[in-house]
Formats: sequence, C-alpha cells, structure tokens
Amino acid sequence: MQKIVILMLVILMTAACSALEAFTPTAANDTPNSAAQSATNGMTATDAQPTTETAMENTMPAADWLALPLVNVNTGETFTLGSFAGKTVYVHPMARWCSNCRSSQRRLRDEVLPAVNQDNIVFVSFTIETGDAPETLKQYATDESFNWVFAVATPELVNALVAQYGFAVSNPPSQPHFIVRPDGTFTDLMTGNPAAADTIALLNDISG
Repeated sequence: MQKIVILMLVILMTAACSALEAFTPTAANDTPNSAAQSATNGMTATDAQPTTETAMENTMPAADWLALPLVNVNTGETFTLGSFAGKTVYVHPMARWCSNCRSSQRRLRDEVLPAVNQDNIVFVSFTIETGDAPETLKQYATDESFNWVFAVATPELVNALVAQYGFAVSNPPSQPHFIVRPDGTFTDLMTGNPAAADTIALLNDISG
C-alpha cells in the first residue's frame, strides 16, 4: 500500500512540472496593439499638440509612395504625389467625418489659398478612409467649395505613409499634413491647425 501511495505522488509531481514548463507568458509587445499604437489611435483633437509651422531643416529623400497612383475625384484623372515636379505640394490626409479636418480645410480655402501663388503650389487632400466612394468625396468637396485636388487613398498609400511617418499620419483629428518640395523631397509630419500666416510663410519659403 505504501508503494502505491508513493508511486501516485511521483506521478502527480511529474504532471505538475510538465504543466509549468508548457506555460509561457505572452510578452507585452506581442499583443495586437502596442501601447504606442493604442495611444496614437486613441488620440483626440484635444490631445493633438499643434506643431510650429517652420521650414524643416532635414531633407528626407524621395520615397516609393510618391509614385503610388491616386485618382482626382473631381476630374477622374490619375496622379501621384510625385507627379507635380517643380511645384510645392501641400498634402492633407483627412476624413469626411472629421470636424477638425473641415476646419483646417476652411482655413486653407478662406485664408491660405488666396494668399499664395497657386501656379507653383498644389493642394492635395485625400481621405484615409480607403473604402470611401469617389462620388461621395467629390460631393463633400463641392458642398464645402473646396476647389483643389481630392482623392481616396489606397491601402498601399496609407500603409506606406504610416511606415514613413508613424500612425499619426492616419489619425485625421490630429490634423496631419506635410509638404512635398519642388525637388521631390518632403518635410517631417506636422499636426494641428496652424495660423494661416504661418502656413503661408512656410509655403512661400519652400516654393521660393
């Protein structure tokens, strides 16, 4: 009887050790959303800190995403962010549901565009909602009298810009924007809704 009890204890201890060895805790950075990504995705308009509109010192090299095709919803023509060689391109990722985006665009319409040379400066707004219908985005621009280039971003473009700039570029309420220079290089990502005078000065400085 004693031998049977000892044998049973040995079996139970062996099973417990095997269970402990089989259990491996999941590392924190293996979760679907990292802390940094969650913080970015959860950013609100209040959380977004505006950046000062000044000319960027560093010059990033040309990138593959400059050659990714987009379609101008107003004309049906295909273009790329790199197809405006020799011109300054102000790029504004947005979404139709984003009230902050609409506020930024109204400032562009009412204060910035009338004060810059539109022969040398191109404005491009694209929705990061890749499933948006082009006709719906066109109606949005028409209703708001936004008379510049609008497009629906492709998943490839959104992914490439996130790889370039981080998740903030795909968070419309933070009012992300950047500028492609006439030589094909581009600025860092900027956020917030800066004073029109600052945007005008930056665009004029870059476009020469």
